[in-house]
Amino acid sequence: MIGDKFMQRCKKKNIVVISFFVTAMLYLVAATISHYNPLFGGSVLMKDLNQQYLSFFSFYKQAMLGQTDWSYSFSSGLGSGMFGNWAYYFLSPFNLIFLLFKDAQFPSVFFIIILLKLSLTSSSFAYYLKRRYTTIRPVIQILLATSYGLMSFSIAYQTNIMWLDGIIALPLMILGISELIINNKVKLYSLSLAYALITNYYIGYMLCLFSVFYFVYLYIVRYTTLKNRRQVVINYICSSIISGLIAAIILLPTYASLSQGKLALTNPVTNKILFRPWLALVNLTIGSNNEQFPYIFIGSMALVGSIGYFFSTNIGIKNKLYSIIFSLILVSGTFITPIYLFWHGFQFPQGYPERFVFLVSFWLLDLAAQFFNQNQAISKKIIMVMIAIFTGVILYLGVRIKQFMNLGYGQLLLSMLSIVIALVVIYKLPKLRDRTILIMVSYFMLELLLNASLIEIKQPATVSGDSYSSYHQELIQTYDKLPSRKVNDFYRIEKTYRRGTDRGDSFQTNTAGASIFSSNFSENVTEFYKKMGLPAYGYWLNYVNGTKVTDSLLGIRYLVMSEQKKSDSFRNYERNDLDGTSLSYKFQINHNDKALSLGFMANKDGSNIENYTLNNPLENQNKLMQNLSGDHKLIFKRIPLEQVVLNDAIIKDTGFYKQLEKTSSKGSVTIQYNNLQPGKIYYLLVDSSLKKAIITVNGKQLEMEPNAVQPTTLGFKAEKSTVKINIATNQENFQYHVLELYEFDQTSYNHMFDKLKKNEFQVDSINKNRFDGHLTVRKNTQELITTIPYEPGWTVQVDGTNKKIKKVMGAFVGMELTPGEHKITFSYHVPLIRIGLVISIIGLCCLYGLVKINDIQKIKRNK
Repeated sequence: MIGDKFMQRCKKKNIVVISFFVTAMLYLVAATISHYNPLFGGSVLMKDLNQQYLSFFSFYKQAMLGQTDWSYSFSSGLGSGMFGNWAYYFLSPFNLIFLLFKDAQFPSVFFIIILLKLSLTSSSFAYYLKRRYTTIRPVIQILLATSYGLMSFSIAYQTNIMWLDGIIALPLMILGISELIINNKVKLYSLSLAYALITNYYIGYMLCLFSVFYFVYLYIVRYTTLKNRRQVVINYICSSIISGLIAAIILLPTYASLSQGKLALTNPVTNKILFRPWLALVNLTIGSNNEQFPYIFIGSMALVGSIGYFFSTNIGIKNKLYSIIFSLILVSGTFITPIYLFWHGFQFPQGYPERFVFLVSFWLLDLAAQFFNQNQAISKKIIMVMIAIFTGVILYLGVRIKQFMNLGYGQLLLSMLSIVIALVVIYKLPKLRDRTILIMVSYFMLELLLNASLIEIKQPATVSGDSYSSYHQELIQTYDKLPSRKVNDFYRIEKTYRRGTDRGDSFQTNTAGASIFSSNFSENVTEFYKKMGLPAYGYWLNYVNGTKVTDSLLGIRYLVMSEQKKSDSFRNYERNDLDGTSLSYKFQINHNDKALSLGFMANKDGSNIENYTLNNPLENQNKLMQNLSGDHKLIFKRIPLEQVVLNDAIIKDTGFYKQLEKTSSKGSVTIQYNNLQPGKIYYLLVDSSLKKAIITVNGKQLEMEPNAVQPTTLGFKAEKSTVKINIATNQENFQYHVLELYEFDQTSYNHMFDKLKKNEFQVDSINKNRFDGHLTVRKNTQELITTIPYEPGWTVQVDGTNKKIKKVMGAFVGMELTPGEHKITFSYHVPLIRIGLVISIIGLCCLYGLVKINDIQKIKRNK
């Protein structure tokens, strides 16, 4: 009776609402079981959410509340335009929830948003089913909708909340394509695709590609029944273009931003096969969390339904053939490199592989919906064939089980049981009573819950919400103890520690910094960092292991240091070349009175670093300072190696690298320098290979950025006249290129930077994306060098007249000036945003016009 009543309510009430609450309930239970639910002490802080998004959304909240400029931020590395971040992370309307909470509560906000988006994902698919497949039993519709909301892809990648809006929009977009083809209605398609492009251009790009393929597929399938074939094609092309026009206010500035970073990086296109495709079958089992292969689990009932589509006698052979071709197009993109890159915007994903696979899951669910829409019984013969197929797959996975991570025999047996139950259901589906179907569907709901729980358990949060909240509050309290910034003052603040791999703390404190991890950052700054020996690669900068020269050159006036011991969630690099005064029992601060302003006058062409190599950053710093200041003294002086002590080890010099070969498990090498001056600063130039070794100086371990890809520097003060540098490694044969000691000449350093500070740019006022200042040019042979990263959007006025800027030091804004006193204004405006706004308005007008034209044509046809 209970089951019958529920089925009657499903028929009377909106399955869209029911799907929302069923998914929300299942997700809450799964999250509680797997310790994701913050209401019960859980946490979703893992991977990029923990390393990037927490800090990014601190900026989002500050910008929305008017506390900082939304278009440009000096918290982003040395500074960058922020529009690319808005287009990728911030434009979902769900993000407004962050404004209601304190930054320390953001871990819980992320969980709330994930819950809402996954639930709405199910509602969106339920609406799609309700409108397009009207003969599917309501409870089956709810199951398919829940399968879409809780598919493995969404669970595994749930912390990338900016992708989920596109997954919500996908069913609406496909429904819009269907309505466009059948009824010449364009509004739903255009608006849903525009929404996806606006909320996240990356997923929106994938939806654009899928839209083309799906339109062709559905157009061919419906071709013989279409009356206005040409008009359908015209409507699709026009409405697709209109979607792009509507989103132009986002897409055009985003393109300008990406051209400085992500689009500048290229990947070689090869015909390489990423993996043998049949191995991906492992991720069709319950709870499989194998990142080597695409996340394609959608629930056993939906999976069997998608296979049943091809055995249905009510579906024509032509339709099945087109569906096979469409399936091959999608599946080939998961393992063939050129097609894989095509789906991912011709860039290999940095983590989170197979990001387009939610499209594959949607397609499988769509096939299942087409099958269940027939409400057709399957013959025993076909059922036996399907049992044989699935049994073969399970047996294959069982035989190769050691090859797959996170796979157990229990999962295989449970998966096979679910397949058998699903086959029984579809075998007797037309004859089953509503109560029986409800019982069966309840089982598959529990299967989805179990799958979500297992995936989450296998990728646990790395940091608790309370841990982050404590760190954030401590960070704010520490920075509050720094000297107050004057209204007309500019400087950067950095620190020698970080929480996990988060490089965005400057966003949280709303201060100018020198570290970042963002795919919208300029690669030019990355290359500058690498040539100066600062850890950087691709889209990230991490200002640790710097020198006093880079501190001053980049305007870092305060460097906060911590005495806290390192752990899995806390890294401490300790700048032992600096003196610190106590801020609290845990933190110290180094004040750098040689830190330069945003700009300074230097010798013309002295900033050209194109010919600098990555092999020796200290020699690069020497050369750069000589060229900028016109002084030919050396700040860093190389000390000849005096003594090498081999402890059960042999060193072979091949000319390209040195190879340390251990003759026992305790083998190591000690390099000794004598006759050093106690109290003087020295820098050890360390090859990036040595990040895998343990380096100690007189018994004290030195830390370097583990992701460094070029030689970097480790600074320290000599406590004795003899320094012993020991290298120990767990590897039997260990290769490295560079390990050299340099003496820091304080006198030369003081002389060069005092010279540059006399001619530095004096900031008069700062107003978000604009700052004014003045300086005096004394020689024709000088030019203005700034440490403002060069990118489109900057305009400079000198004495009220626009001035042409150029790139200096390979990465920054510079310009030539005539001798004399000058007033200079720097201002930043988002490139192409105005023309984008105009085009977006035109796009909305075009959509309105296209809808009206189609309405008029429909009236004429009906007459």
